[in-house]
Amino acid sequence: MSDAKTELPGERNPLAYAHYRVLKRSTGLPWMLGSGGMGITYKAVDTRLKIEVALKVIHPARLSDPKVERLFVREARSAARVLHPNVAPVLFLSDSPGRFFYAMEFVDGVSLGSWLSKHGPLQPRLALGLAAQVARGLQAIHEQQIIHRDLKPTNVMVVQFPPEHSRYRALAETDGCQLKIIDFGLAKVTSQMDLSASMDVTSTAGFHGTILYASPEQCEERRDLDVRSDLYSLGCILWEMLLGHPPFRGTTLRELLNQHATEPVPLQRVEHLPAPVREVLTRLLAKRREDRYIDAETTAAALEATRMHLTERPPPRPRAPGLPGTVSRVTAPVIPSPDSSPTGGTTFTWRAAHATASTAARATARATATQPRLASRRWWGAGLGLVLVLAAAGVFASRSGLLSDRRAAPVAPVKVSPKSLAVLPFASIGEGETKDYFAEGIHEDILTTLAKIRDLTVISRTSVLNYKPGVPRNLRTIAAELGVAKLLEGTVRRAGNRVRVTAQLVDAATDRQIWAEIFDGDLSDIFAIQGRIAREIGRALAAKLTPQEEVRLAEKPTLNAKAYDSYLAGRAVLYRGLETNAGIGSERRRDLIAEAIVCYERALEADPKFALAYAALANLHGELYWYGLDRTPARAAKVRETALAALRVDPESAEPHLAYGEYLYRVERNFAAALAEFETARNRAPGSADANVGAMLSLRRLDRWPEAVEAGNRALELGPRDLFVLATVTEVFEGVRDWKKAVELPQRAARLARDPAEQLALAARNRFHGDGDLAAYRTAMQPLVDRIPRTERVDYLRVTGEHEAGLENLRQLPGGTLPLSLVALPKTLPVGWHLRWLGRESEAQASFALAAQALTAAVNEQPESPHEHAHLAWAFAGLGQQEEAVREARRAMDLLPESRDAIAGRNLQAMAAFVFSQFGLNDEALKLLEGVARRPNLTITRGGLMHDPAWGKLRGEPRFQAVIVELDCKVL
Repeated sequence: MSDAKTELPGERNPLAYAHYRVLKRSTGLPWMLGSGGMGITYKAVDTRLKIEVALKVIHPARLSDPKVERLFVREARSAARVLHPNVAPVLFLSDSPGRFFYAMEFVDGVSLGSWLSKHGPLQPRLALGLAAQVARGLQAIHEQQIIHRDLKPTNVMVVQFPPEHSRYRALAETDGCQLKIIDFGLAKVTSQMDLSASMDVTSTAGFHGTILYASPEQCEERRDLDVRSDLYSLGCILWEMLLGHPPFRGTTLRELLNQHATEPVPLQRVEHLPAPVREVLTRLLAKRREDRYIDAETTAAALEATRMHLTERPPPRPRAPGLPGTVSRVTAPVIPSPDSSPTGGTTFTWRAAHATASTAARATARATATQPRLASRRWWGAGLGLVLVLAAAGVFASRSGLLSDRRAAPVAPVKVSPKSLAVLPFASIGEGETKDYFAEGIHEDILTTLAKIRDLTVISRTSVLNYKPGVPRNLRTIAAELGVAKLLEGTVRRAGNRVRVTAQLVDAATDRQIWAEIFDGDLSDIFAIQGRIAREIGRALAAKLTPQEEVRLAEKPTLNAKAYDSYLAGRAVLYRGLETNAGIGSERRRDLIAEAIVCYERALEADPKFALAYAALANLHGELYWYGLDRTPARAAKVRETALAALRVDPESAEPHLAYGEYLYRVERNFAAALAEFETARNRAPGSADANVGAMLSLRRLDRWPEAVEAGNRALELGPRDLFVLATVTEVFEGVRDWKKAVELPQRAARLARDPAEQLALAARNRFHGDGDLAAYRTAMQPLVDRIPRTERVDYLRVTGEHEAGLENLRQLPGGTLPLSLVALPKTLPVGWHLRWLGRESEAQASFALAAQALTAAVNEQPESPHEHAHLAWAFAGLGQQEEAVREARRAMDLLPESRDAIAGRNLQAMAAFVFSQFGLNDEALKLLEGVARRPNLTITRGGLMHDPAWGKLRGEPRFQAVIVELDCKVL
């Protein structure tokens, strides 16, 4: 196995770890499984035993830290002593200086915390069975004189086997789920065995553990912990399995400590559970450890006996507000493969599908002040993208629908939360060039700070940009349009390094001022001012602030006035792109990015520990890479380097996790790892629309569509007037075939845009895809077709049979490859298909030959890129070369199955179906289409199958017509 092109953090030879080799993804990057406070875990192979393992190395942010090295070694040695089916074992440890790592079992699953967020609360029988597995694992740990001390859902892995798997029968009582305890980072060895000199760090002086699951003894910081402390933590986990949340949820750290230590367990919340279950919870959560079960073995026996007594399963308990939904039993596999990243290609793009998540780059990609490039997002964002839009199978292609006019489908009124607010743009008072961008920066930073408070709903910045100061503003109307109860207005005055910020909070229903204050200070005090404003507003709205939120509100990203000023200047450069309509991928946009990068680098020169500047840089480098403006290994390394730097400097804030999540999504295409980062960002900044969009996009890739819809709805709540959010969330509803919502959202966007043509066309295409009414589609598009981008026009002309006009528009596209493509797709490929539909066969053959030549070279250069193979299959199909076309289509599907990427995998299956249909292999083609049609996808639609010329050879098949009928139904 060859060395990786990109080094792991701090390693000279990144793939060589003794006889272990880190596996690479098809992109050539290391295969990362996850990261935590102390280490990063990679998927690797033991070259001697020929098995896959998980390889844990010290996190780059903690390199050369002797204490971390001691903890790292202790964790490995503790875990290595335990051999049990419910504990992930350590297989090898290296403690060579500068080369600390250990290998452990590769657990192909997800954390119990993630699993419960999707499937909890659980029925008692299932919860008791899973808890019994954890108890058996604890028994094995305790037998080695080890106390875990940090047992929690995120330190327990779930592997769920499908019913057809050979191991399912043995695990049938727990729906095929096997649990494994991991992470011995806080384990305490209670025997006198001298494991190493580093064991002195196991002292329990001070609090150790995770407060939500800590025993009373831990909260009292007692030194004489024993195994019953872990049993209390198990009781907290069982409670969460049954109710969807831990037993205690104090609003401050001290309150939580006191609740665990002294307050009685709130058993009134579990009155609906059977009495034996309540008895188990009472014993496990007893304040006095003497009142708990004596050990883990006894606990496991009690759990199993209680489960056996529950012969009937009560109906699901209605879920409480804000808690996960209830399910009765889970029988389908729910664990995505860790290999969940795509390889290359024309799969979904984020921002214009995924422009950037930094505050600065968000502004450019999601303008409400100017018209975004929605068309570009559609080509590459949906299904097979422009590749197929123009290559012939529009059904694979952009999401054609059909539309109504701008007056249709008003949004139904919704109940407004009294703790919802919008921060209107602040007015700038004073003179000088910097006054406007400084006020804009203060406005955005206050909004971002408020978004850290979970108990508030804060509308995204992009949704409020149109309500500029100096323009008459009717507060009641604004509040109604944004769906909020309160509005925050303010002014900013800057004189040199002195700053004055005034702010007032208004109740929109009564126009009554709730709170107002004036803040004065130096420029270096600005973050303290922002935190004070956020806390005051939280108090005014009776919002509950957790201890973690109190800490985040007090954070000061930099104390260097020059660094902050340069940072704001960088954001101002990108804001300027809104006014000049610098589209994604344009030369103007490239110039703005280069100028902003200089500003951010200047900020970092002034303060090398300014995490927000690192995060902003990472997002700009990521945009250059993602949109093909600079798709070099050096640029990819820049994305990674700056994202990791942001994390290293400030691992507690949301922005670094957003930046690193975008790196994982855009460069590594590791959607599971990206989701973990976005979830962390959502926890740190619950009001972040970007974090919810990132989670939504990753969840779709992982085939977790119900959760993706939920995250999308939350993003809509936070960004009700954000064109990017509206357009991106639309695709989730397209995927599950909820065409009513897929039409309504772009119609809503059309009412907000200066030029609504693209949004109206998107709504039109979506209705067409849902109902297949071609006549209505033509009627809706007639006034729009000349106002939308040329590629979108080609899509429309193809399905309406106007191939001559489509060919002309294709040829007018600049360059030899399609614009904004994530792979180099030669324009000769779609040109060839248009020529064939026009009956100009000799010209078509010549065009296909040129496309095949270019794509063969691309495949030789990137043999692991599934989309290069799929495109080559289309070229061979055009040339009539069946063996070569079928081979390449199969190779593409093998390289990227839907288990790795639900969206791209199903797109490739649809592409292969087209190839097979060209040679009369109808049975194989229909099997693929039937499979894709039964699941959420952005490829196969009713309108496309009915009218796209790509499917002409299958339309006489009864099974094909049955697929069209099946597409009438929503997937969810």
